[in-house]
Amino acid sequence: MWSTRGQFNTRDAESVLPTGQYVYGMPCVSMEYIVLVRVWRPYCDRDTHKWLHGLGGNKECYFNLSIGVYYISWLSSVCFPTIVLVIVLMLDKWLEAKIKKLTAANEKAKWWYYRSRVRRACMVILVIMYAPLTAVILQSFACSNTVPGDFVMDHSQDVFLYDQSQTCDDFIFQTVHFISTIYLALAVIVGPGLLIFQTLHLRKWDLLNKNMALHGYAYESYTRRFCFWEAVPMLRKLIYIAVTDIFPFTPLIQISVHLGLTAVYIILVVVGRPYRKCTWKSTRNIRVIEIHNGFEVLANLSISLLQVGHCSRC
Repeated sequence: MWSTRGQFNTRDAESVLPTGQYVYGMPCVSMEYIVLVRVWRPYCDRDTHKWLHGLGGNKECYFNLSIGVYYISWLSSVCFPTIVLVIVLMLDKWLEAKIKKLTAANEKAKWWYYRSRVRRACMVILVIMYAPLTAVILQSFACSNTVPGDFVMDHSQDVFLYDQSQTCDDFIFQTVHFISTIYLALAVIVGPGLLIFQTLHLRKWDLLNKNMALHGYAYESYTRRFCFWEAVPMLRKLIYIAVTDIFPFTPLIQISVHLGLTAVYIILVVVGRPYRKCTWKSTRNIRVIEIHNGFEVLANLSISLLQVGHCSRC
């Protein structure tokens, strides 16, 4: 288990708890990202790993994601975080109303604690679901009008790249595409941008500590200088998925982009050290310096080895 000390001193709770009092245990090892180390490659020609350039080969073997499986993946990836967000928003409003009715300081502190835990749990779920949500959304744009003609078997209509028996002009697919466009704008692109804006705004006005209970879920794992860091792995996943799923780049290009981003990310972590210092809860008097930054570097070195392994087969 991990612990850090944070300030629980919001506008509504500053009379309840003194500044700097330890009020909750925060996991320093956060669930940062689900890193994609996969490469979009042929399925039938596994021995030679030939890449299709319209010069032969069975194209059906290269795009074998059925539309039914895609719809199931799309529904689960889109609906689950949406339902979680709606439930959490309703619960947060209920907790806010309950805290306003309380008068006892101890009771207010207890319910503020519950509210911060609910928000943090929601943030963890949304960060975990960002990768699958982004993947299914970007895949909905992989139609024959956005990819090279050599990868399309039926040129008479606009077809879905991964199941070319499915036309992109179908009503259900158009509905999926429309909803995906909304989620792409609001959740995939604007979401990380708002996260960066919110944290930098709080830092500018020196409100990071004062608003820890309300907004600490977005920056409590990071130092003041890198309070926006939660959005960096999200944008990194967006680039990974865009290179892998939306356009049929060759495996070599995909792996080159993946390795390049991993190398840049490791350098940023080593030089900037964005994560807050943590201590073992059982040995609180012994400070383990930069342990989370070290784990982050180690994890990304392992990921780079997997990416190099893919590259050796490109």
